[in-house]
Amino acid sequence: NLKLRVRFNFDLADGTPAHFAQLLHPKLHDNRELTTRARIVEALKEIKQQEETDEFFDDDQKEMLRDEAAIKSRLKEQPRELDYLIGVAKDFFVDWHRFKGVNVKHLLPALDSALRAKDYSLERLSDILE
Repeated sequence: NLKLRVRFNFDLADGTPAHFAQLLHPKLHDNRELTTRARIVEALKEIKQQEETDEFFDDDQKEMLRDEAAIKSRLKEQPRELDYLIGVAKDFFVDWHRFKGVNVKHLLPALDSALRAKDYSLERLSDILE
């Protein structure tokens, strides 16, 4: 019986969470924006149907209504991307802290809420991940 003992060392660069946040943020932001726009379009369509006009909508709202097909198409192409990206962030969070010797699984619900919150931002993502 041969016993093999493997040891490995690693250096955790302090800037890794901030760098990871910078890489993930544009994708999270775009996907959250797309999801929000899809919800707004549905609400605008309902209002337009009830009022039978869109003359009181501002130009941005009218443009969203015109872009409805494109918005829905993009959302259909990536239906679960937001959940996937949040999962990536959660996996990084757990792994980063595991390498530091800290169990943070109990913080995952709070992380999930923070990533889905209306006041989400790059700064908040960076702070959470560290």
